[in-house]
Order: sequence, then structure tokens, then C-alpha cells
Amino acid sequence: MEVMVKIIKTTTQSVPSAKRKGEEYLAKQKAAKLGLDYINLDLIPLDVNDLGFISATDSKKWRIVVARKAGNTIWLAIVDPDTEGAKRIIKNFRDKGFAVELFLVSIGSLKRPWQLYERIKPLGLQLEKTLVIEKEEGQRLRAALTSRDALIAELKGQKEVTSF
Repeated sequence: MEVMVKIIKTTTQSVPSAKRKGEEYLAKQKAAKLGLDYINLDLIPLDVNDLGFISATDSKKWRIVVARKAGNTIWLAIVDPDTEGAKRIIKNFRDKGFAVELFLVSIGSLKRPWQLYERIKPLGLQLEKTLVIEKEEGQRLRAALTSRDALIAELKGQKEVTSF
């Protein structure tokens, strides 16, 4: 009887693993067909700050996340690069001067980044908006402003700021 219980547990545990392996295999095949690179997000470190470049809502709707940002290069992990939303997000990054590298992933691979979005919400951190300042504007602000409060006031267009 004890042996049977162990066999059932082993069989039950290996089914999701086999399903995930199959899903990753299909994603690799699709990537090759589309001429894209493939990654498994379960195997690479993810930075919460990088995830914030795409809202959790858009990420789940269009099945896309920022896997990594390094300088002006953004690595986008995506299930289907041909959806309207994905095309819009890719164009938006390119219009802002980012070099975009696309990596095909499976839906199962996106579960981990989506869980990271969920862990952030209770902490009160908002990943929905990103402030983008053009280089020239950033240089002007840096030269004109000497304190945190002055910077905040300039950005908000106010004369006095009491909190951030």
C-alpha cells in the first residue's frame, strides 16, 4: 500500500513537468519558425524594475514582459509578436529610442514574471507609469536644480513642494 501511494505522488508530480516541457518545446519550434530567439524565463533572473516598463495589465493582456533592460536596449519576452498590442508596445519602445530585442517564450514561462507583479502590489509600489525625460531636458534640469525639492517642484510646475 505504501508503494502505491508513492507511485501516485510521483506520477501526479511528473504530469505538469511533462506538460511544461512540451510547452517549452513548442515555443522553441515557433521561435525557429519565426526567426526569433527563444528563452525560458524560469531560468533567467528578472528585475522588478525592468518589469515596470510594461504595466501588469498590458503584460497579461498582450503576453509580453521586459525580461531585461540594459542601457538603451530592451529585451522583450513575448508569446506572439503579431498581436496589435504587442506591435504597439514594441513601436512605443522604438519611438522612445530603445533598441528592442525580441525573445519568444511560452505562456507558462510568463507565469513567474506575472507572480512578481502580484507580489509588488501589496507593497504599494506602482509599476503602471514610467517617467521618461529626454536627454536634453534631463541635462537642463540637472544644471538648473540643486535639490530634490527643487527638482520635484520643476517637474510638477509648482513653486513649493512639501512631499514627494
